[in-house]
Amino acid sequence: MSGKQEIMIVAENSGFFPSAMSEQLTAYGYNVIITELEVQKLFDLSGEYEALLLYMENDAKGYAQELLYLRDKAVEDNIPVFYIGEDPEGIRELLPTHILREVFKRPINVKEAAKDIDDYVKTNGRHVKKKILVVDDSGAMLRSVKGWLEDKYQVILANSGAMAIKYLATNRPDLVLLD
Repeated sequence: MSGKQEIMIVAENSGFFPSAMSEQLTAYGYNVIITELEVQKLFDLSGEYEALLLYMENDAKGYAQELLYLRDKAVEDNIPVFYIGEDPEGIRELLPTHILREVFKRPINVKEAAKDIDDYVKTNGRHVKKKILVVDDSGAMLRSVKGWLEDKYQVILANSGAMAIKYLATNRPDLVLLD
């Protein structure tokens, strides 16, 4: 791996669109992997992807096994999915709403779609530490919780309800832990 953030494009066929989208995302600084919508090819892929872009020209029902595998991988690894295709309802039935970030209807503007994906990754990607506000009147407990969480999260400490309310008035943490 090159150290760049990776995005996987899973395409029903390797035509113009996957190449054009790869070019646009590469211009944003991503390492883009393109693969076909086949179980064995999907099974052989490994990596920590910032996003998965699914491009389909046909009905989702014809790819039930492949889409179930993709759904399981996306849910297990918490990978957001962006979908471009003709069967948005079929995809919405298959993918949980917290995984399916956006559905683009064809025809699409490739530059705008790439910008939308880039904007999402910049604000919600794996590299972005989520903010957790911890509220407890015990300094020892606050330090302990911070020690447990600080490797993966940006931890904000408040030793009183008043401090927590003051912080919440101007900020939006992803989670609040209260004593």
